[in-house]
Amino acid sequence: MKWISLVGALAFLGSSPLSIAESDDARALLQQSFDNLYGSDSIQSISLTSGYSNGRGMSYELEVFRKHSIEPKRSLIRFSEPDDVRGTSILVIENNNRSDDIYVYVPALRTTRRIGNFQKADSFFGTDISYEDLEPKRHENYLVSAAGVDAVGDVKCKKIETRPKPGFESAYDRVVSCIDPTRAVTLWTEFYKKGRLYKRLDVSVESIRAVGTSHIPHYARVQSEVRNSRTEVTINSYIPEAAISDRIFSPFVLDQRTIRPRSVDR
Repeated sequence: MKWISLVGALAFLGSSPLSIAESDDARALLQQSFDNLYGSDSIQSISLTSGYSNGRGMSYELEVFRKHSIEPKRSLIRFSEPDDVRGTSILVIENNNRSDDIYVYVPALRTTRRIGNFQKADSFFGTDISYEDLEPKRHENYLVSAAGVDAVGDVKCKKIETRPKPGFESAYDRVVSCIDPTRAVTLWTEFYKKGRLYKRLDVSVESIRAVGTSHIPHYARVQSEVRNSRTEVTINSYIPEAAISDRIFSPFVLDQRTIRPRSVDR
């Protein structure tokens, strides 16, 4: 697999003033990358595997249902493995001008709770992914600027920096991503907190596949600089343009076993 080296990619190249055209181009490319990931309804089967330097680790199997053909856009994540978390569900309801609403249902507790903004930086079930990372992104919520170029193997990418706009809450001070302009795929992303690198996501170039009208990476690795851990994300299956019943995307039915995400309207 071709991975970009972590060394040499930590410095932000943005010392010279940027033209309005450069900034507009960066914003347009950023939106294309968001549309590539979140632009259509889909059903995904995903494996998450996390590990620490001391050898401890955990593995999860998830089903992800995205309904983005309606407003507000919604996503449902449901654990299928292991047994102790099976049925645990996370519902994300998108908001245009503020942080999204996130609800978590835990079968063992038989309760549904809402995740507060101050909790969105928390680890998602012990992985290097946060609850905020689960939210679909909108370019309107960020200050966007071009930040140079890079490459992953033979694939060139454009670096784009985003910072949350005043009034929009985020766990990250800034995020730097490198996007393949041909396929609108983000090849790597660095997340910064309090001026220091917090974690980095790298996509396997070889795992990028054309799915419907999108190009979807099927393998990525998140490396935490703070936790000294990493999480591997593998998409086992991806069904684009899936016809999913609207009724499963409600915090009031997350605990009802009679309403199952696998029941799709076709």
